Amino acid sequence: MKGLGLVIVTAALSHFANGAERPVAKPIAEANADGRGQPSVAGGDSSVNLIAFVGRRIEVRHVERKPKAGEWLFDAEYFLRYEVLQVVFGTYTNKTIEFFSYIHTGTPAFKQHEYGLIYVSKYDGRFVQQKYLFQPVYPTADGRWAGCGDPYDAGYIHGSGVKAEPIEFKPPVVFDIRNVPEFVRERKYPLPLFRYENDTAVCLMGNYPDALFRVMKEGFLTARGAFPRH
Repeated sequence: MKGLGLVIVTAALSHFANGAERPVAKPIAEANADGRGQPSVAGGDSSVNLIAFVGRRIEVRHVERKPKAGEWLFDAEYFLRYEVLQVVFGTYTNKTIEFFSYIHTGTPAFKQHEYGLIYVSKYDGRFVQQKYLFQPVYPTADGRWAGCGDPYDAGYIHGSGVKAEPIEFKPPVVFDIRNVPEFVRERKYPLPLFRYENDTAVCLMGNYPDALFRVMKEGFLTARGAFPRH
């Protein structure tokens, strides 16, 4: 965590989703638009085809693909390599991991954030990111990692059981909100989760990875069939 300095993030309407599109709860076996299947995660807790980990981005590379005759490619393909900092769910012992991601539109969150809680599944012999599931995380004063702000991204993720808690981020996590309309500020950077200083919003509350994983488990991952509905 050395040399990170002050974290200043250009404000966006969401600091959760991979790019402009928000995750949609679709059946887990449904194919992506370009014909690649969404990795299945079905099974009990001990057999779920899923690894959730806090990672640091090492490499991101766009994969050039040429469609076959009669084939349409609607998703951009990326190859990613990450340093594994903490395994939150599943079993993985290597220090780095390589996986692929498919993004329909927008700038992927993994390009915007160096660190994140990432969800991957094994598919056709390789790891593939669960589509659009990425939660930015930042270093904390006690040597851990945590997400910033509302864990449900101001209502864009279904649920209400996880509450943000006070967290001291080091370095401070600061969002530039000079060009953010007031009604968006109130929704995305609400008090007391943030403190306003001039044209910035300083993050004061968030959640550690276990709680962030619970948000996804009870929301999108359950909708995709990874865990049973209660």
